[in-house]
Amino acid sequence: MTVKNPGNIFKETVSAFLTVMEVYDPALRENAERIASNCIRFCKKLRLSKTESEEIYFAGLLHDIGMFRVPVDIYNKKEALTEEEHSLVRMHPDLSEKILSNISFLKGVLPVVRHHHEKFDGSGYPDGKKGKEIPYGARIVALAEAYDAIASGRPYKDKKVIQEVIEEVEKQAGKHFDPELVKEFVQFLKLEDAAEAAGQREAVEDKKEIIRKTINDIITRLKKGKIALPSLPRVVEEVQAAIDNPISTTDDIAKLIETDSVISLRLISIANSAVYRGADKIQTVSQAVPRLGLKQTKGVVVAIANKGLYQTDNDKLKETLQRMWLHALACAYASRIIGVELQTENVDNLFLMGLVHDIGKVLLFKPLTDLLEKTEAITMNDIMEGSLGVHCSLGGALLAKLGFSDDFVRVARMHNDEKFSEATLKYILIVSLANLLTRKIGYSLHDGKDLDLAETPPAKRLKLEASQLDAICGKVKKVMEAAASKF
Repeated sequence: MTVKNPGNIFKETVSAFLTVMEVYDPALRENAERIASNCIRFCKKLRLSKTESEEIYFAGLLHDIGMFRVPVDIYNKKEALTEEEHSLVRMHPDLSEKILSNISFLKGVLPVVRHHHEKFDGSGYPDGKKGKEIPYGARIVALAEAYDAIASGRPYKDKKVIQEVIEEVEKQAGKHFDPELVKEFVQFLKLEDAAEAAGQREAVEDKKEIIRKTINDIITRLKKGKIALPSLPRVVEEVQAAIDNPISTTDDIAKLIETDSVISLRLISIANSAVYRGADKIQTVSQAVPRLGLKQTKGVVVAIANKGLYQTDNDKLKETLQRMWLHALACAYASRIIGVELQTENVDNLFLMGLVHDIGKVLLFKPLTDLLEKTEAITMNDIMEGSLGVHCSLGGALLAKLGFSDDFVRVARMHNDEKFSEATLKYILIVSLANLLTRKIGYSLHDGKDLDLAETPPAKRLKLEASQLDAICGKVKKVMEAAASKF
């Protein structure tokens, strides 16, 4: 008798049996659904009729329904079963058949359910059938069940799993499994593996194309002036201009800073941090400016204002943006400290270069992360990989539009280069090294704990030895521990 679908009664009956299996152990239902899925795809490869394929599919779903009479601790036991325990397990095909035999529209699956543990050489159970005496569908379910047993607990369709299944079924051809079906099943597995690999490659290319299109759109809109550029508070521009003016006094600069209460409070907090702390506690901006020095005051004010670029109301993105901000700040301090070590002029400019070197990544971040909501397949890692390289040219273009000097533009564009020549400017090498150094000390989105800084191109060009780099790493970590929370 063939399987016929009498509407909702059929679906509800099968669903009820699956629920029984799930109550017994959720893994039992999951295994049954995977086995049935493999059966139906294998049947398609064998070009079986729709009726025969459906019978085998439902047999795959329900073949272990009798397992609920076996104690769950025996079903889940990792060690070898005792003879008594094994005899209980061997009862489940017979129990499964008896449970399903009272349902007329499932009678076609009964031979497959009863005999799915028979072996081709006759050593199986419950009836010791052998060869072609075993129902064709039961021989198919046996192969699908072997696949699932080997794959259990590991990522499905993993290449190693596929190879293990192939090796096992070929070894058992003529013993446990029908040798003719084994040949077909091996071909089926290879086709599945190839299709999966092709699908993964296609999915990767699709994701890359979506990210590329989004980035190209951002660049086009930037060129046409259709993107609202990030701007710093007006007080920052006024402070920068005043500091660059040789006739400005510390009082003049303090009064400008005091017009912004947020910047004022943070500046005082930073001046009192372990990085700059003197003998007395700073209580006013006019006291903070001399302690920091004019040029460092400029850098700190810009950094305080710059942090606003990394703010978001999206809870999912806050952690990543916070890490990006800490990376920028660490790179700023690292650039300055490397500059001091190398006795470079204008180390305060290096601080600012380190601070804004990744501004292109910030500009890309928001529109790219919108893709996370629109396309489930795209991950944060895809976005970070997609923005590599592109963020450098975009950052340079952005800094140029914001009126930064050519030196800042060059740093943004070139800090991520893998090769440097004798002609590479020193400040570019310094920021590039600082960028790598943040990976080493944990202030980066990229892991670099095992990175040998002394062997990196910028360190070699700057002729910095391992001992110097270790000392610089220590100084940057100390500064970040003291200052990061104050901004």
